[in-house]
Amino acid sequence: MTAAAKSSKTLTGRVVSDRMSKTITVQILRKVKHPLYKKVVVRTTRLHVHDADEIARIGDTVLIREVRPISRTKSWTIERVLTQASDEAAGSAPDNPDKESPAEAAPTVDASEGQGAADEQNSAAEPVETEAAEPEKQS
Repeated sequence: MTAAAKSSKTLTGRVVSDRMSKTITVQILRKVKHPLYKKVVVRTTRLHVHDADEIARIGDTVLIREVRPISRTKSWTIERVLTQASDEAAGSAPDNPDKESPAEAAPTVDASEGQGAADEQNSAAEPVETEAAEPEKQS
């Protein structure tokens, strides 16, 4: 059988890491039916993929093709980038956009504003003295 007649296995996945030189980590999602409960469960597989031109970024959807082993962990190469991730989704955006940052959530109030009546009440009250409890006498 010639190399042209042999078809290569291809998969589609999402890039989850691009920190290595000429290597990306791609997460493959597949749905399988649970043998006992018959519920569809999502299974994930992470593969190291050879990216010689370093064109893929985190969040991109890529098509990968199985090739001869390139290293101990790499037997896949990138075929092409299907969709590119936006800059916000690539890591500069917060994990949960619904939550506000602490600085935005609670505005600060200047000490001189709106606390005049409370300050007068606190200054009129006498300071409370705390007395130390006397030790019990033993007979």
